[in-house]
Amino acid sequence: VIDRPGVRIPNPSADEIKSIGPYHAHFKVITDFTGDPALTAMAAKMSSGLPNLTNIQGVIDHRDTLRKTGAEMGDLMRAMNDKYAATQKERDALKQPDDLKPVYDKAFDKTVTAPVNGFREAVPIAQAILEAVGKLSDYVVSHKDAVRITGGQLQPTSARAQAELTPLVNAVTAQGAKFNEAQRKLRIVLTGN
Repeated sequence: VIDRPGVRIPNPSADEIKSIGPYHAHFKVITDFTGDPALTAMAAKMSSGLPNLTNIQGVIDHRDTLRKTGAEMGDLMRAMNDKYAATQKERDALKQPDDLKPVYDKAFDKTVTAPVNGFREAVPIAQAILEAVGKLSDYVVSHKDAVRITGGQLQPTSARAQAELTPLVNAVTAQGAKFNEAQRKLRIVLTGN
């Protein structure tokens, strides 16, 4: 577990489980966390990225879905935090010999704590970009006469529309750069590259 890149946990055979003996329960604390369906769903969503945000018409057409995605991420974060707290309690209750504890702690930190911290960084940024995109698309929809979409670009038709649109576009751009960096760091934690 420690030597493998990313979060890769071997699935022990029946013979390996037998040879591990009572320490299989220690290993199971990690695998129960990393195999949790809600957490694997969040990992898939974050590693595959957000819905396509480069097509402005698609963003406008799917803005309700984007908002729903942001809310789902919040729900998944709450589930992850609850599961992490429970897993920490399980870990703290383990009785380990002195020579096993540092090795187990490294494996736990790599496969449980590091991904949790990565998600804690990336998810709020993803939610912020989805919120910024929602505000931008709402503006475009409510100001159809002041903003045109030409060749995938937003084109304000007045100086006022330009002044109102610019901060909305800048907010999306700023959050996008932050999200790309957080997603890159999370991918390194999860996959090792």
